Amino acid sequence: MTTTHLLILLPMLVLEVAAIVDVLRRDIDGGTKVGWVMADLFLPVVGPLAWFVFGRRSRAVRGASV
Repeated sequence: MTTTHLLILLPMLVLEVAAIVDVLRRDIDGGTKVGWVMADLFLPVVGPLAWFVFGRRSRAVRGASV
């Protein structure tokens, strides 16, 4: 593996792991957790970015309105 490959794959791996850990640590129902983890695993860049942009924010907004 070349240095260029590592420079591309390492940030992707860090983003994946950070998103999955964040999803699992949140207080959300099991089905939603499974859905987000599956999205993170099957959509390598889009899934984690979607979680950090939409998933976290939507949970915070719903929690604030209760």
